[in-house]
Amino acid sequence: MTPNQPGAPPKLPIAGVKNLIAVGSGKGGVGKTTVAVNLAISLNRLGYTTGLMDADVYGPNVPLMMGVSQPPRRAR
Repeated sequence: MTPNQPGAPPKLPIAGVKNLIAVGSGKGGVGKTTVAVNLAISLNRLGYTTGLMDADVYGPNVPLMMGVSQPPRRAR
């Protein structure tokens, strides 16, 4: 991605997405997924549309925390 031109509106990295929040740490087992899930739920309860992507290669903790047992599907 190239830098924005001076005076131009910022380019959005993902079409239709206004804000991105990343939760990260250099250490495992510190509660990153728990923080991300609680943040997404809290923002949604405040009326924001939220999405959550977990890049954890060791286990699908987000579906477990969210009570989801079906495979992901595309939103319409």
